[in-house]
Amino acid sequence: MNRDDAEWQEEQPNQKRCSVCGAMKPLGDFLRRTGRRSGRHGRRGTCRSCRGTAAPSIQSASAARPPMEAGRTSVMASAPEPGLQAGAAIGGPSLPAEAPSAPAAAAKKRPRKRRRSGGAPKRQGAAPSEALAQTPKREKQQPPDVSYLKPTSLGFIRMRGKTDNGRRWYQEVEPELAYILVREGAAVVVNRHTIRRLYSNKEFRQLILTRDNYTCRFCGNYGDTIDHELPRAKGGHTTPANCYCACYECNQRKANRDVDEFIHALTEEMLVLQKQELEHVQEHGQVQKYVQEHKQVLEHGKEHKQVLEHGKEHKQELELQREQEQEQERDQPQHPQDL
Repeated sequence: MNRDDAEWQEEQPNQKRCSVCGAMKPLGDFLRRTGRRSGRHGRRGTCRSCRGTAAPSIQSASAARPPMEAGRTSVMASAPEPGLQAGAAIGGPSLPAEAPSAPAAAAKKRPRKRRRSGGAPKRQGAAPSEALAQTPKREKQQPPDVSYLKPTSLGFIRMRGKTDNGRRWYQEVEPELAYILVREGAAVVVNRHTIRRLYSNKEFRQLILTRDNYTCRFCGNYGDTIDHELPRAKGGHTTPANCYCACYECNQRKANRDVDEFIHALTEEMLVLQKQELEHVQEHGQVQKYVQEHKQVLEHGKEHKQVLEHGKEHKQELELQREQEQEQERDQPQHPQDL
């Protein structure tokens, strides 16, 4: 474009010369530019009609080419044909402006950026080999067991976890403690030198209570406390395998005894209560017998002295019976270990 044409175009800003056909056309016949060169008068160099005439030839050429060159057709579609450029440069007759056809409308609706389906020939050839070279995915393995752990150079195992507020903590513990926590389900192995506690204090309490359905292990009533099967005073730990739900009364009565000791003590208490109930029933029967005899004495119209003697006899019988029971208790061993 020479200087006169540039000045004439500046005088008529609503028109532009097509770089293919060389004709002056309004700005509406040109596509807008995008990116840095976009602006109010930023238009592309090729008009819509020239783009429409060039699109069918490019589509037919891209259909005849192999798939590996399909990615280059989008770049060639935007470039003008060399014959038309030569005709415009020589000053030959310009092509008449034609209305945009159906292929031009289709080219306009297509997205500007298209994914490369085929890719480069080298990548196509290397794709099968890469697919064969990929190793199959490993199945998810269970967390390692205690044998995987190894103490650090200082002789400890690192243990980490979270508080009830979500704050992280870290400490070093003895290897024996780490092994017990992992075996009893309170921690998992992270690596050869580290374990992680699974539950915070609140989470652990909720876990035990919901697992035991808020039921005391000893009496079967409602329980809202956690007790240790092996007491902590005897080396037990707070783990799911060593803890259970208990009511407050049973928890206090058990104290620092083992479960077996506490159950044995409960059975002895039950035997004592049953014996007391039996004695109460026997005494109640003696009282009933005394009342019946006393009524008979009164009905026969006996004297007051005879009534008192009957009461004394009944009292002596009760005292003699109690002495015999006490002697039997003394003869019996108090504990099974005395046998």
